[in-house]
Amino acid sequence: MPPVLHGMPPILQDVPVQKERAPTLYAIIVFKLFKGAVLLLFAFVVFSMGSADLRDEFVRSLKEVSQAAGRSPFGGAEESLQNISLRTIQLIAVGSILYGVFSLVEGVGLIFRASWAGWMVIGESAIFIPLEVWEVLARFSIPAVLILVLNLAIVWYLYSNRRRLFANRFSG
Repeated sequence: MPPVLHGMPPILQDVPVQKERAPTLYAIIVFKLFKGAVLLLFAFVVFSMGSADLRDEFVRSLKEVSQAAGRSPFGGAEESLQNISLRTIQLIAVGSILYGVFSLVEGVGLIFRASWAGWMVIGESAIFIPLEVWEVLARFSIPAVLILVLNLAIVWYLYSNRRRLFANRFSG
């Protein structure tokens, strides 16, 4: 007679476990995939533009964002940003590629409910919380509070539901 695993009769041990539906996890997945796609699209646009037009377009975009927001969303750093070099803009685009790919990998990992992806998202979201708290305390704004609350919710949800979401593959 084969051994009984975890108190389950041998005939049921080979039956695949149905994953529970997790709408919040699906929302996190969509958010990660969307963020990764937007970051990659941004980098694509930066690298597809001519180098002469890139800096001028960047400065024009900064002015439009400031006017649309009604106040400086950059904390008064527009003058510094307007003097940004082409090389710095290209480095920002490379960073967007790296962070975009990272977000896409997290999203795909969560689709397959891989435990490493759960820990990646928990770690990535948690690492920004102190910076976001500092930002809210230094320059209070509704978007900063919303981002802080969103990251806190993601960390809390994934950590507290890790065993249910990632079944027996989650160690810890």
